[in-house]
Amino acid sequence: MGEYHIASSVEDALEKLSHCNGRAEIVAGGQTMMLLIRQGLVDPDLLVDISKIDEIRGIQDLGEYIEIGSATTYAEIKKNSIIKKEFGFYTDATSEISGPQVRNQGTIGGGLVYGDPALDTPPVLLTLDAELEIQNSQGCRRISLEDFFVDYYETAIEEGEILTKILIPILPQYSGGKYRSVTPRQGDYAIAGVCVRLTLDIDGVCTTARIGLTNGGDTPMRSRRAEKILEGSEIGEGTIEECINVLGEDLDLIGDVQTSKSYKEMVFKRIARQTIKEVKLELVGGV
Repeated sequence: MGEYHIASSVEDALEKLSHCNGRAEIVAGGQTMMLLIRQGLVDPDLLVDISKIDEIRGIQDLGEYIEIGSATTYAEIKKNSIIKKEFGFYTDATSEISGPQVRNQGTIGGGLVYGDPALDTPPVLLTLDAELEIQNSQGCRRISLEDFFVDYYETAIEEGEILTKILIPILPQYSGGKYRSVTPRQGDYAIAGVCVRLTLDIDGVCTTARIGLTNGGDTPMRSRRAEKILEGSEIGEGTIEECINVLGEDLDLIGDVQTSKSYKEMVFKRIARQTIKEVKLELVGGV
């Protein structure tokens, strides 16, 4: 590794990136980057540390959106009163992230830019219809989180760009969600994770369904076809089973020495079924 630069601002970081001919990497919490460097998978000429930039840290209520700076740590998200109030199930999902050391250092932006399909929180943000603000030397652009994930460990971030903000729209009334995952041991990657977010109308009919999956394919993903099964229904047993069958068809799983493909599919279906029922039950009592 070559030069290490602690950026004082986003502009400072972009300036350093512009003079490095693509041999630079951004680091905030460093949880993923340090691992990649130790494994010899990356060897940057320049490492730009953005963790001290105040403008991309913290959480703000903007009225229609909650804005989270990309260098905000998981620990900060977990204890934030705004997030707890508006998106309690996102707060809960941060508890699934490894141990306290990782939560204290790892950042929301770092967890997104690598596009790791095994991370817990990106699928939760997918169910929240999150958008990202990305900055380069010419200005800013905004992209939906779903469009951000391109392929296995590949995202839409381009050379010379920095992810600066995550924007989450405030949920409508009678909305709620839950994230569930199954891991071999505490701190391991999840075998399967499912986040369900539902919005009901006054009659208990589902108007919006979102189902996000951890380790369901090459990227953090939604099961759009399964969502459509739930929307427009009162989410009875028959509808749930139809949804679960479709979700199983949407999975793109690979077996390994520890867990077979069929076992993973069974786990996904079981926790998806359980999560849908739990979210519906919580919401029906409030309608």
